[in-house]
Amino acid sequence: MQLFLLQGHTSWGKRGHPVKRDDGATTGEIDFTHDGTAYRLIKTYQRGKDAQLIDRSTGAVLAKKGEADERMAAIMGTIDKARGPSGLLWIEQGQSMDAVQDDDRLVASKVETEMSVLVGGDRARDYLARTEAALGELLTATGRPRVGGPLKAAEDALVRIEADLLDAERRRDQTRQIGRELDRARSALAALQAQDDTDADVRIAAVRDELDAALTARAHWETAKAVQQRLQAETERANDRLTRHLDHVRAYDDAAAGMADENAAIASHEARRNELKAQQSRIDADLRELRQEQARQVEREAAKARANRLQERQIALEQLQARLSSLDTTLAARTEQIQARDALPEIDRDGLDQLGALEATIDRLDRALSGVEVTLRLDLLPGAQAEIDGKPIISGSVTLDATTVLTLPGAGYIRLDAPEADALKIQRETARSDIEARLHTIGVADYAAAADAVRRRVDIASDLESLEREIARIAPQGRDRLIDHQQVLERDIAALETKLNDAEPDDCATDPDRVATDIAQQSAQRIVTEEALQDVSGKLEGARARLDAHRRAMAALPADVALDARGARQSELAASAATAQARLETAQSDLERLTDSVRTDPDILKASLNRLIQVRDNRAAELEELQRRVVELQARRSGVLDRSDPDTEANALMEQRDTLRETIKRHRQRAGALSLLRDTLTEAQLRLQAEYTAPVRRELAPLLARVIDGADLSLSETLGPQGLLRNGRDDTLDRLSGGTREQIAILTRLAFARLLARGGQPCPVILDDALVHADDDRRARMFDVLTYVGSGEDPLQLLYLSCHERAARELGGHRLRFDSWPEN
Repeated sequence: MQLFLLQGHTSWGKRGHPVKRDDGATTGEIDFTHDGTAYRLIKTYQRGKDAQLIDRSTGAVLAKKGEADERMAAIMGTIDKARGPSGLLWIEQGQSMDAVQDDDRLVASKVETEMSVLVGGDRARDYLARTEAALGELLTATGRPRVGGPLKAAEDALVRIEADLLDAERRRDQTRQIGRELDRARSALAALQAQDDTDADVRIAAVRDELDAALTARAHWETAKAVQQRLQAETERANDRLTRHLDHVRAYDDAAAGMADENAAIASHEARRNELKAQQSRIDADLRELRQEQARQVEREAAKARANRLQERQIALEQLQARLSSLDTTLAARTEQIQARDALPEIDRDGLDQLGALEATIDRLDRALSGVEVTLRLDLLPGAQAEIDGKPIISGSVTLDATTVLTLPGAGYIRLDAPEADALKIQRETARSDIEARLHTIGVADYAAAADAVRRRVDIASDLESLEREIARIAPQGRDRLIDHQQVLERDIAALETKLNDAEPDDCATDPDRVATDIAQQSAQRIVTEEALQDVSGKLEGARARLDAHRRAMAALPADVALDARGARQSELAASAATAQARLETAQSDLERLTDSVRTDPDILKASLNRLIQVRDNRAAELEELQRRVVELQARRSGVLDRSDPDTEANALMEQRDTLRETIKRHRQRAGALSLLRDTLTEAQLRLQAEYTAPVRRELAPLLARVIDGADLSLSETLGPQGLLRNGRDDTLDRLSGGTREQIAILTRLAFARLLARGGQPCPVILDDALVHADDDRRARMFDVLTYVGSGEDPLQLLYLSCHERAARELGGHRLRFDSWPEN
């Protein structure tokens, strides 16, 4: 009905498949009456798409194809609305509160969408759409100029014109700047050309002559200076030779005196060293005898310690052997438990739970089958017999369910034929087959055996954990480690026994304290003797070293420092030093006489000459640079002026800029006006919606109070259900159950439909299994509401569709009967 009444003949989708007839055709017919006229609507889908609207009284075809769809949309009030007038006509199962998205991607419930569309009106929406379309040509939703629109095009053109204007102004300023720089370069060039450079050449020649004279005087002075320095060095060397000779004489006399003193000291030190060595030998002999006695005492104590260790090792060996025996017993018990676990069926707690679930399923299905029953009146003839499940029965009322069979011996049997139980039986047989397959796979007879196997596995696992903890306690590092420890103990015991057997008896007993005291005293005496010996040896070596040093110093002196030759050598060196001093004094007098002639420094004159030459060269370079600069600036100015006149171009661009600014101003004024119009239309629509809120709540209040005791519903600004006030508590819709939300959606639509009906716009309402989530009490109350709105002064036409016949028995109204499609 929804496909035929509300959608065009070109629609199909999954909703179209149910209209296929047994012969595969996709053609259907609907007869209905509207405003006193009887119509017949024929539609064909898929191949041969067609639609015809026929006047049943005359048989005339009123419209075809698309025109027939448009006529039906006008009759049903669904023009531009795919689900009837705002969804009020057709309330689908489970979709009364579904979220939808409008063209602006805003999400709301279907109720809000339907109400707001009705209240707004087509004309207001058309004006608003046209306003937003015109505004959209200028601005985006965020208020920015739209790309491709006139405002954006004008702004982009303005940006380009302003960029060109900046370039033109830059070239204009550049031309003017080049002119100013050219004037400055020409003035500097003229001033430089007017200067006379003859005076610079005369000054350079005079400085060169002065420099030559200064260089000659400097050469004579340097020659005299070199002679004076050479004689100065000769005089110093002569004095040095005389000084060294006198130093050698003193060193020779000091070495001779030192050698005599050191020979006497060496003799004394050697006598003292020999005395100390003899004393040290006596002390060493006494210490050897005392330490031998001490070693014998240590050996006796070691023998006692080995005997104690032997006893400890034997006790440890006995304890270790006991641990090994306990470990072997525990390992054997663990092996038995593992074998017992491996012999059990392979099933765990999850598998047992699955078997339990299947058993529970079978019990539930048996209870459900036993609930499908029928009562028979059984009258048996005399001598006749009957039995149920092997038990004889007598005449009277007999109750059969889907699991029992009434047997009439010799006549047959009666089994309840209940189609609603067939699916339950199939599920029960499937569950039984599944549980038998699982039991066969596991290898047990029934659930009890499987539960026993799981329990035994749990017990064995607990025992294994206890055994593992005991094994870890006995042998934390494993049995092999215990065996290795046992072997180590056995080897230690054998070695200790061998040492004890091999030890020689020692009956001699001495006082260990006395021996230790004697060793300490002799050791201290030996240390004192050793220190004295080292001190004497050091002094002896020092005296010998100093004696050798005196000998080497004497051997290193020249031969002319001896007593028989030192006088003649000293007279010779004194005469040589006097001669050198006299020649030096003469050279110093000549150097002082030449110093007055070299007062002017040649380097200063060289610097002055270089400066004058640089001044002349810099002037020539500056003259050349100014000439080149004048030519370059003339060429640059000519190049800029050859392209165009910057002043004229800048003026033209300014006019274009002002024109574009005025255009942008007009577009923005128009966008502001359109925005104001859009806001005004939106505000008017919202105000109109607000005016509907109170009447809708008045119509809704008695309906809601009948279904939900003490409840009041708050509506949003778009007439959609917003919150339920019940028993002093305000709950949002998302906190309510699905059935309550479904009932609220239906009641809201009914209230709005009654409001439309009061305004002269009656609207039929179709409920497509819209109460599937209601309990029995709520469903009965909803039926009261449907009966109420379908009667009275402004009744609504209601059509209730449901596949749950039992749930709709208490609805009332006029029940429709359906006939099978004629075979012809």
